[in-house]
Amino acid sequence: MAQWTIQQYLMKGDIALDATCGNGHDTLFLAQTVGENGHVFAFDIQEAACKSTKSLLQENAISDNVSIFNQSHDSLLQYIPPKFHKNIVAIMFNLGYLPQSDKTVRTSAVTTCAALEQSCILLKKGGIITIAVYVGHDGGKQEMDAIQSFVKHLPTQDFAIAHLSYPYTSFPAPELYIIHKRGT
Repeated sequence: MAQWTIQQYLMKGDIALDATCGNGHDTLFLAQTVGENGHVFAFDIQEAACKSTKSLLQENAISDNVSIFNQSHDSLLQYIPPKFHKNIVAIMFNLGYLPQSDKTVRTSAVTTCAALEQSCILLKKGGIITIAVYVGHDGGKQEMDAIQSFVKHLPTQDFAIAHLSYPYTSFPAPELYIIHKRGT
């Protein structure tokens, strides 16, 4: 659902951001969507995630239009050059931990809210942020509560918010938040 939503906004030649690149699937999707004339910034705090992402991109013959940073997503403004600020069309967050890795290394309410605040600055008017939140791990519920509080306080004249959930499942299903920055 997050990728489908992004496809409604992101075009060839655009700038995108994967704030939590993990194994690289969203980074690859973004890079293929923006094409060789666009650019993708990808962040992950785990070196293994960055290596996995680079490997997936190489397997798909993508290298020139992606910049990967082995940094926390709460340092976006520090690493993305100022000329791209307010020019990023799509930003993806896939929160939690890296599959098949140390589950104690994961996103947190504090770093994610800082990253979301920075993302709202980086995002172009008319752009989109998707946030996939997994609540079934330690800290997941607290992170979702913090995100709910964050989006609740965004100025409605500047941002529109959507929240998709699956309340009737036998396991804690991920939830999706979508933030659209109003304007053109």
